Amino acid sequence: MDVFDRFFAHATCANIGSRLWTLLMEAGFERPDCRAEYPISGSSDSVYYEWIAESFRSIQPRAIAQGIIAEGAFDLDTLEQRLREDVTARNSCIPAPAMIGAFARLRP
Repeated sequence: MDVFDRFFAHATCANIGSRLWTLLMEAGFERPDCRAEYPISGSSDSVYYEWIAESFRSIQPRAIAQGIIAEGAFDLDTLEQRLREDVTARNSCIPAPAMIGAFARLRP
């Protein structure tokens, strides 16, 4: 996942999830209730393999333009299946992206 790390290091607000508390407080909300989830799966029918492959497909053009990866460095048409085979062959797991959310009420 090094490519994702390097790609999002260039993003304008890549850390927006971890900033939700501060942003909501500054916007006049009461103390927010924030949560982070980091789903992990290792089953052969997990949707995470497709999710990661398609996410990679969506950032590939900009990652190439930024010099993070070379053109043709990854075969995106087989990435999902290769991830699935590698993880299940190792009896391992694959993490999905962290999901961060918040709930807050506006101060009276």
